Amino acid sequence: MAREIRINRTWIKSVGNLGNIFWEFSKCFQQSW
Repeated sequence: MAREIRINRTWIKSVGNLGNIFWEFSKCFQQSW
């Protein structure tokens, strides 16, 4: 049980990192137009 929670936490963190990268990329992409 605890292991699943830990996996979920790291998965959410990695998804959050991807979201931040995508957000920065979209901001730069909008500025380039």
